[in-house]
Amino acid sequence: MANYMIVRQKVTDRARFQTTFDRLKPDREAAGLTDLGQFCAADEPDVVIVMEVEDTFRAKEYWHSDVLAQGRTEAGIVGPIDTKSDQVWLTDGLVKDRLTKPKRRRRPVDSEADN
Repeated sequence: MANYMIVRQKVTDRARFQTTFDRLKPDREAAGLTDLGQFCAADEPDVVIVMEVEDTFRAKEYWHSDVLAQGRTEAGIVGPIDTKSDQVWLTDGLVKDRLTKPKRRRRPVDSEADN
């Protein structure tokens, strides 16, 4: 099951953002984040970033790190990021897969197996 982090951010300049984003790639990779793409919002000066997440704990540590805070300033990110509306963690696979795959059978614990 893949986990994803999707972030929408307002930026002052997309070229400035991309330069800084590219520079921070080793830090993201060390946190278990794999870049899947940086996209331009159609009618707004926003960027949408999609990353695959290896370990949500490490990714969240990076998200709150000083390295990223400094990078956000350098990249020209406008305002704070609201984790309720701008950042989304998908941590349990696709809805479609959950609806179509049969539930895994629960293995009995040792005490139940003897009965």
